[in-house]
Amino acid sequence: MKTYQSSKTGAVLEVRDIQVSFNIGRKQTIHAVSEVSFKINREETLGLVGESGCGKSSLARAIMQLPPPISGQVFVDGYDLSAMDAMALRGFRSRIQMVFQDPASSLNPGRRVGRSIAEPLRIQGVKDKTERISRVRSMMAAVGLDPEQYEDLFPSQLSGGQCQRVSIARALMTRPDMLICDESVSALDVSVQAQILNLLNQIKVDFGLAMLFISHDLAVVKRVSDRVAVMYKGTICELAPVQELYSRPTHPYTVVLLNAVLQPLPGKRRLADIKVPNRNELSSSTASPCGCRFHPRCSLMKRLCAEQAPRLSEIENGHFVACHFPYSKT
Repeated sequence: MKTYQSSKTGAVLEVRDIQVSFNIGRKQTIHAVSEVSFKINREETLGLVGESGCGKSSLARAIMQLPPPISGQVFVDGYDLSAMDAMALRGFRSRIQMVFQDPASSLNPGRRVGRSIAEPLRIQGVKDKTERISRVRSMMAAVGLDPEQYEDLFPSQLSGGQCQRVSIARALMTRPDMLICDESVSALDVSVQAQILNLLNQIKVDFGLAMLFISHDLAVVKRVSDRVAVMYKGTICELAPVQELYSRPTHPYTVVLLNAVLQPLPGKRRLADIKVPNRNELSSSTASPCGCRFHPRCSLMKRLCAEQAPRLSEIENGHFVACHFPYSKT
């Protein structure tokens, strides 16, 4: 295999200026992701949040090269996936795995659990049946499934949480460096969500994984993430350590998201001393506005916001925001 490698950066995953577009007609193009960049280190979880249609899943598929982005680069342990040919990418893709939103539909309904989990080993060329069985049973135990009880069952015989554990076990069989979880608990009830989140936190440490956790549920993201990136209309508008972002948001859109979360205590004040933007105009999904993409909905908008797109800049240690007038400066 030809080697494709960049200078080492210390990050397991590094995304540089990723752009993803889709043609939906002769003259219409959706710009799903625009110049997104970030890094994820080993044993770190980056939460990615944003409203439906903001480009979260498109970004995840672009990282997996399914399909490749129209421009930009994706590095895993310093290897440039975007520069690999199809054969090299097929051999390397085992190092970055994905857990999907609907656990039941991501499994073959006619294939028993043990065989589904063993499939990555077969694709990798592990021919020793005894070794495959041993590794499958070990992984099932690692994700909280008793091999004796579940190995010969079909997905239709499992609950949603059990199917998701099977999906996680299958993803871990290749010993990946990176795990992408795309809305991986949204189809589960609250009690099962808690179990899967605890499992993800544990396997991140046990297997030394970097993890990209995509969700629209801010409470779930807060529980599982070390840092959080907020996405709006295909761009990252804010990125910060989880406690910093939830306690001191600086981008108006982040404030909108956090104040939309129902408070457990009636009458409890929301983010203090922050005027919440209240304009609700929605621009077309096929054409982004000039300047800041959030400015048509922001009550704090000024002329500069409509004329010039802000760049993602560090305003404090590890806290980045793409806003001309972030709250920390107003």
